[in-house]
Amino acid sequence: MGAARVPVTDTFHGMAVTEDYRWLEDAAAADTIAWTAAQQERTRVYFDGIGWLDKLRDRAAQLLTAERTTYKGLVAAGGVYFALKEQTQRQRPFLVTLTDLDDLATERVVLDPVEIDPSGETAIDFFVPSADGKLIAVALSEHGTEDGTLHVFDLGSGAVVGEPIPHASLMGGSVAWRHDGSGFWYSLPADPAGFRHQVWFRDLDGGPDRLDLAGGFADERIAEHHLSASPDGRWVMDRVQKGDSDEFQVYLRTQEAGGPWWQLADIGDRCVHAVFGTDALYLISLQNFPNGRVLRVPVTADAAVTDAQEIVPAGDLAITDLAVTTGTVWVVYTDGGPQRVRAFDHDGKPLPAPEIGPVSSVSSYFERLSVLGADRVAWPRETFTEPAAWWVTADGAASRQTALQTTTSVDLSGYEVTREFATSRDGTRVPITVIAAPGTPRDGTVPTLLTAYGGYGVSVVPAFDPRILLWLEQGGVYA
Repeated sequence: MGAARVPVTDTFHGMAVTEDYRWLEDAAAADTIAWTAAQQERTRVYFDGIGWLDKLRDRAAQLLTAERTTYKGLVAAGGVYFALKEQTQRQRPFLVTLTDLDDLATERVVLDPVEIDPSGETAIDFFVPSADGKLIAVALSEHGTEDGTLHVFDLGSGAVVGEPIPHASLMGGSVAWRHDGSGFWYSLPADPAGFRHQVWFRDLDGGPDRLDLAGGFADERIAEHHLSASPDGRWVMDRVQKGDSDEFQVYLRTQEAGGPWWQLADIGDRCVHAVFGTDALYLISLQNFPNGRVLRVPVTADAAVTDAQEIVPAGDLAITDLAVTTGTVWVVYTDGGPQRVRAFDHDGKPLPAPEIGPVSSVSSYFERLSVLGADRVAWPRETFTEPAAWWVTADGAASRQTALQTTTSVDLSGYEVTREFATSRDGTRVPITVIAAPGTPRDGTVPTLLTAYGGYGVSVVPAFDPRILLWLEQGGVYA
């Protein structure tokens, strides 16, 4: 049943615009209801006539519900490792600790949101342990709202410490602990709708929460705060993101009570990432170098990006992540999706690079390199045919795989991954990753599903996705 054309013309800024189907916008109108019902019936008749559809649907359900266990958000504190564990048979990810990354028998569940809310409608938005690993701040949201309430738990007793903080993860959220665990900085929206985030401080020894940083932002309405504390316990950093853009300001303050904030970098400095090292701050700056370079700024009172020294120059590949340990600066390079890790000393001298493997990822928008103490760093290596596994390496040592690896009954190992390039109209070489069965013709005759993404400075990195097996099993190519 074709939709009737009912022309409606409006004039916008002097230009006449005619729409033929505006009547369909009234979902409650009898004509719209009738048309929708007819379309549904026509669709149902078509799909009911496809003999193999039920089998395909059953296979899709099998892949989507296949047994799978994975670990995300790995961090270390107080000699203990924390991670979110996801299992297909469990309704929500839950928080676990381990004392040995090579022995899953040391794993302990410390917070399962389903035990708090048996309906399964409560989720962990984020978690941040104190430096000594005795306390943990966890944001819990309900009913899919992402409007989380921040709770502090004593990991020894499981008791809640202090009053919960509502709306602490609405439109984002962040926490940085004072080094002795006596308090923490957190972000909180001043607007009930979730906008105008500010930084507050809570003293667990008593007293009301106080507003600590509330101004100087490029756009305070959409400011998003990313708080972190230096490993030596001296400094706190706030990377203030202008909405969802790749524009950041960087603020610092001492951890001492009443210490003032100062601005180290502004939007124009194009510092898209920053991490603490020993007595220094390390930044990825895109200013004048779109692929990025690594700068080091000694952290002293009133330090500024103008004091920075370049230690890793820009190159042909984009620098997208970094981490700093006692003797090494670990830098992630992204080459049109696939990634590699290179190592440098604190002055930028190249060190032996860890083996990562071809067409792999180690860092993404959701999961970055993780420093696990003074001299160790970890990353979640993943490919299109191999599920994620956490690898760890120490300064001067070879990298090795830990026991924290994704287990799944879905097997993509029999498919080949190759890299191709297409040339756009302006001459840009666009990288394409192709996944297909061995021996698949490359002459354009095979059905191909091509996906792409571009926005916010985010690259699509290699990731293991069980769903694509449904297409590959039918003889298709996934690109």
